[in-house]
Amino acid sequence: MESPTAFEMLELTVEEACKTYGGLSIDNKIMLIDNLSLISRPLIPRRTRCYIVGLCTRGWARYRLGTKECLVRPGDAIIIAEGQVMDNYETSTDLEGIGFFISKELLDNVIKEFHDRISFIVFMRDHPVFHLSDKETEEFKIHYDFLCRKVSQTDHRYREEVVRSALTTMAYDMASFVTNFNLKEKPQKRRAEVIFEKYIHLVETHFREKRVVEWYADQLFLSSKYLSEAVRKASERTPLEWINMYTALEIRLMLKNTKLDIKEIARLLNFSNQSAMGKFFKTQVGMSPSEYRKS
Repeated sequence: MESPTAFEMLELTVEEACKTYGGLSIDNKIMLIDNLSLISRPLIPRRTRCYIVGLCTRGWARYRLGTKECLVRPGDAIIIAEGQVMDNYETSTDLEGIGFFISKELLDNVIKEFHDRISFIVFMRDHPVFHLSDKETEEFKIHYDFLCRKVSQTDHRYREEVVRSALTTMAYDMASFVTNFNLKEKPQKRRAEVIFEKYIHLVETHFREKRVVEWYADQLFLSSKYLSEAVRKASERTPLEWINMYTALEIRLMLKNTKLDIKEIARLLNFSNQSAMGKFFKTQVGMSPSEYRKS
């Protein structure tokens, strides 16, 4: 039986970024980009197979990352984690910014010695956009300029090692920001976020088969009521809303990126029949699956 995720869709890797955008790079491990507006092209859903780190210096951008709506303004840092789905791009005509694509393997190597590595990874996933102070913005630019200089030194015998060291320094500065950010969070809020993080991880893994909130509560050894309160506190959405958003997004991706018929998509996502999926999709998206595929 075909896996429900085994369908073709566009994926964004460092290698693909090099081909599409150009820019200073080392193999397929890192590529720097000095025109952030290029990332919004092409205007179709893509799944990231690398990390994207950036800084907006002018204008604005709006996009959806998974089920989260993101708005980026000047002074905002951007982190798009590996495995995320990007779509619904919209940018101002004067958007400017800098950033880089980095492979998961290189990033893992950079942060492997971090004392609180898990918190750092969770922050990157849960805070795709966050605002930097003027001082932090300048430090980001200094790190970026240094990376550009070192990546461009193709005759440097230890170029890759120097770049890795520079990335580690930058990551430690970011880790300091993350630590200070977490210390400011209220304990009650943080407890809710811990539950929310575990819940979202379960949803991402099981939403294709399990769409009943009680099942997730059982996996977390919580009552449905307590899970609902924690998820609402951390995200301002109900557990069912998250399940529905992930399911609707998956249907959208399969409709746009595969030639599977609608009945087969319904089967792969464990709907009782095509009609049930059609009713669900129209409630969530506002049009039928066939209408969405043609749009």
